Amino acid sequence: MRTDTDDALAHPQNATRPSAWTTWGEISGETCAANPGRDFEHFYFSLQAAVAGLGVAIGPRHLVQDDIRAGLLVAPKGFHSDGSAYYVLSAQEPERHSTIGKFRHWLANLASGEAQA
Repeated sequence: MRTDTDDALAHPQNATRPSAWTTWGEISGETCAANPGRDFEHFYFSLQAAVAGLGVAIGPRHLVQDDIRAGLLVAPKGFHSDGSAYYVLSAQEPERHSTIGKFRHWLANLASGEAQA
């Protein structure tokens, strides 16, 4: 069964996460094939191509939220969690009041939606 997703102009691959479309399809229940003619080194470039009207893109919410708020992109199928995560790493546990400790605390609050810009 074909869906609107199948008819989109392009499903470009990106080197950041080459299996992103496959993973999204499995999670969302949509079927889509990557367009072998389009390949981007990073999510950012595929997102900019989508803003320019050159097809569809896939990327993490934190990279698209400003463009969605500005009306440059839409997420017609919503967002689906793929279980990926980001971690703050350092050689040793930073002191809470050190620059690194303060940054880590700010970043954790930002990720939880509590930080102020």
